[in-house]
Amino acid sequence: MKAKMIGEWSREEAAVILSCEEKDNLNIWEESSFFNKFYSMPEGSKIHIYLEYPVNKRKRITVEVVDRK
Repeated sequence: MKAKMIGEWSREEAAVILSCEEKDNLNIWEESSFFNKFYSMPEGSKIHIYLEYPVNKRKRITVEVVDRK
């Protein structure tokens, strides 16, 4: 399964997205209702997520499901 972020993001935010895709962090997502909702969405669907990264900042990012494989 692949997803793409829509809009612009900083290197720091992109690093957060990549860290969420690492094996060690996937179990956090698997246990959340967000993970279940994301994986049940059809291709082309969009979902808003909030990223938290250093300095206690939050930013909304739109993610689109682009590949179910």
